[in-house]
Amino acid sequence: ALYAAAGEVVATAEARPWTRILAERLLRPLGMSQTTLSTREMSRLDNFARGYTWSEAEKKNVLLPFRDLPSVAPAGCVNSNVLEMSRWVRLMLGGGVLEGKRYLSDASYQEMLKQRTQVSGTAGYGLGWFIRKWRGLTVYE
Repeated sequence: ALYAAAGEVVATAEARPWTRILAERLLRPLGMSQTTLSTREMSRLDNFARGYTWSEAEKKNVLLPFRDLPSVAPAGCVNSNVLEMSRWVRLMLGGGVLEGKRYLSDASYQEMLKQRTQVSGTAGYGLGWFIRKWRGLTVYE
């Protein structure tokens, strides 16, 4: 709920949709031109995956409908592909730097990785990241 609220706060403060802000400030600069923020946008692309489920009654795979969730979209309605998501992963592994260019300040990057709440046992949650201990190491996922 708080990510959805944050999206609305950013949109109100900037007087434009949060989707445009995210695309202009993060996705385009990172070279993520095929990454979309709604299933409607994604379905306009030439190449995207569809979900299926097994129907025991029909003995076949059945196509699942897309679910567009605009009311909670800032909380994770990102549709991407492996090449573009690898840019995001490389940005995170680089501490906010990708291909020698800083996209996130070190302070912002560190804030993302701070545990904000305890989930269970040694697992917690930061800003978009689950954080846990594994064999003496900190794991972010």
